[in-house]
Amino acid sequence: MTDLIIWFQSGSTSKFENVTKFKNNDNEILFFYDGVATGKHCNATFEKRNVSGFALSVEAATVKNGDNNALRSTIPNSFELGS
Repeated sequence: MTDLIIWFQSGSTSKFENVTKFKNNDNEILFFYDGVATGKHCNATFEKRNVSGFALSVEAATVKNGDNNALRSTIPNSFELGS
């Protein structure tokens, strides 16, 4: 399961569960998530001018780094999570 927490300029925070199809472009953060209250799969778009920051939990991936194995995770601007 991938969770997303967003901190807003207003001082409030929101948590989203089972986030998929996350996109972080120049002006917006877009994604799909499972609504806890509604029980439905929803989509959301937030303008970055209203966002102070965000945290997205992503499972770490093992990556070969030269002769050493390194454990690291990366978060690109756009990626597919889950189904």
